[in-house]
Amino acid sequence: MHIRCLVLGLTALALVACSASPPKDCPSESTLVGHPPPKGYETVCLKLDRTKHGRETKWYESGTKESEIEFRDGEPHGKFTYWSTKGVKRSEGEHRRGKLHGTFVKWRKDGQKWKEATFDNGKATHLRCWPKQGGGPKVMSGNIGGLRCHE
Repeated sequence: MHIRCLVLGLTALALVACSASPPKDCPSESTLVGHPPPKGYETVCLKLDRTKHGRETKWYESGTKESEIEFRDGEPHGKFTYWSTKGVKRSEGEHRRGKLHGTFVKWRKDGQKWKEATFDNGKATHLRCWPKQGGGPKVMSGNIGGLRCHE
């Protein structure tokens, strides 16, 4: 009786394991190409015509993640994040149809927030800059095209 239960249990476990599909890394119309460390330093979702469609991830030679960028039909579309060689987040934001859209944040090398900008279809509408020596942010809004945060 115990052997029969063991065999039934192992058979059920094998069926569950075989029927479980692996997590999908790319949209259905694209395929994951490349390898993460230690075999490679880049993975990207590509359509049959080699157009980027889905997540592209890159790593530094050290194995530390360098960037993650979402693409749709060859254009940046969705979230993106960049890290330093030491693994400190350097910037993050979002693209919509190839243009910055929403909140974009950039940090200094030491991890302190440096600037935060709001974009609407590629045009900056608000900018907040944090001084290196600390304190609250300096806020600029409206048509801020040429304004920049200074180190």
